[in-house]
Amino acid sequence: MSVSTAKGPWPVRDVGSGAVLAAGRRHGLAAVLGLCLAVPVAALAAFTVLVGYATHSRLPHQDEWGGLAVFQSVLSGAHPLADLFSQHNEHRSVVPRLITYSDSLVFAGSGYFSITVLFLLVLLTTGLLLDLHRRLAPKPADLAFGAVVPLLLFSLVQWENFGCGFQVEFVGVYAAACAAIVLYARSLARGPAGGPWLAAADLPALALVAVATLTMANGLLAGIVLVTLAVLARAGWRRAAAPLCLTLVLAAGYFADYVPPSAAQLYGAAGPPSPLDPASGWPERIGGTALFAAAYLGNFLDPSLGATILLGTSGLIAVTALAGRFALGRDTDPARLALLGIALFAAGSAVLTALGRYPYEGITGAMSSRYATGSAVFWCALLVAGWSVSHGMRSGAGLRVLIGGVCLVLAAASLHALAPTTAFLIERAATQRAVEDALLQDLIDRPAIRALYTDPDQVRAMTPFLRERAISIFATPDARRLGRPVEEAGRIAPEGCPGAFDAARRDADLGTGAVRVAGRAEARPWLPTLARVYVVNAAGRIVGFASTSPEGTDWSGAATAPDGELHAFLRTGSDGLCYLGTATVADGA
Repeated sequence: MSVSTAKGPWPVRDVGSGAVLAAGRRHGLAAVLGLCLAVPVAALAAFTVLVGYATHSRLPHQDEWGGLAVFQSVLSGAHPLADLFSQHNEHRSVVPRLITYSDSLVFAGSGYFSITVLFLLVLLTTGLLLDLHRRLAPKPADLAFGAVVPLLLFSLVQWENFGCGFQVEFVGVYAAACAAIVLYARSLARGPAGGPWLAAADLPALALVAVATLTMANGLLAGIVLVTLAVLARAGWRRAAAPLCLTLVLAAGYFADYVPPSAAQLYGAAGPPSPLDPASGWPERIGGTALFAAAYLGNFLDPSLGATILLGTSGLIAVTALAGRFALGRDTDPARLALLGIALFAAGSAVLTALGRYPYEGITGAMSSRYATGSAVFWCALLVAGWSVSHGMRSGAGLRVLIGGVCLVLAAASLHALAPTTAFLIERAATQRAVEDALLQDLIDRPAIRALYTDPDQVRAMTPFLRERAISIFATPDARRLGRPVEEAGRIAPEGCPGAFDAARRDADLGTGAVRVAGRAEARPWLPTLARVYVVNAAGRIVGFASTSPEGTDWSGAATAPDGELHAFLRTGSDGLCYLGTATVADGA
């Protein structure tokens, strides 16, 4: 006697009553194992989110400055739709623009709304993959294997995508494509081969293909993957027609008036960092493109380029083998078909990126942390699919050992990157704060800007727009406190606090009347939260801003002041200030 557990479009294998009892006896151990893995993985995911928020700067970063120019044009009302659909490098980033512009219009350009959407999309992708794993796991103990999914998807190896709201496009295109693929695989499982050319259940998946396409250029591949899934599932040409037609329509609209971006557009006025020899032949270019794609998929093993390429190549071989199982009719499981589609989308994205970027960046360009999101999605889908396949194979135990080894390598790479990446992001946050402190006073800290941005001129050109709209750093309380009495910033404690005001020296490079200020403090900030220091003139009004270092042992910043004495006050809480010291403005060294 057997008990049917099938529900909905995803078929679930029948199990005998003896197997049910045996599984029940093992359930307690499986639950303990799952909990032992879930707690640290959840803690690591929470830490990633915390670091993303804590090191985030309200000031736009890199490509966000170019997006501001488009936003300014949209607000002018001359050609709002054309501006919204205009190119950003190779992409038509309509959906990310709607998110970031909503941030500017509703949340004063803080960037926190965009980052919140970003992390929610990571959570959505994680949930989709975990649900597929749950449906495929034959034993309760196998559920614990799913810990690899959040571990990789929330890994700080992807730091470039987690600290800037603009990067919602990198995360968003994978979230939209994964959701489209999962929904389409469910729809294929519902209907028999040769069914209607367009099922009502296909519509959400097709809509998500459009969303992916209008997020990043590789989103167009999502429609091609749906066609591939229909073919592999032997659903008939009618079912493949709808995603194929949609892809052709989207491609026609996408490439209307499309202009291939120049090297200067992609990399700034300096041009490409490592262009290929113009005389290089097609064999070299094809081989380099293939190696770039492999490195993209093995991105987690940075900085070991050889190991990265080996890992990525192994993944491409494995996904080819998985596709072969469906092509030969040896596999028909719709949940595993969805995982194959997700892996194919990530692999296709790697190839498409290689075609566009390898000629300018060389193979090492694939090591960028922003590509680690695609690598994470690829390996999560492939490992979960491989784990489920292993249970139906004679050599399944050996395959599970191999998969476990790959998981350990990827987990070790994630954990190895944790400390140095966090330290780097904290230091970058401190540099961003230096830029903010100067810009709030209409000053330009050129060394700090050059350390962060490839195009400092763009920063200087767009800052007046931020000030005019009172968004970004100009929507903060500190922006309103400039020139106001220091008492408005908080209650001044009667006693001073440990520290000193060491120097106040004029610096004409910062701007007219600019003064660089520095001193010592014992702020002991938590994580990367930098403590605020207010610089005050003899009249008791705030004339400058400074921030403590990540270590909290010293502080530096900028002020605008004539000759005379300046005073420094450290913020000690939400409404408290304490006196640090006094310095006399002197000529620069």
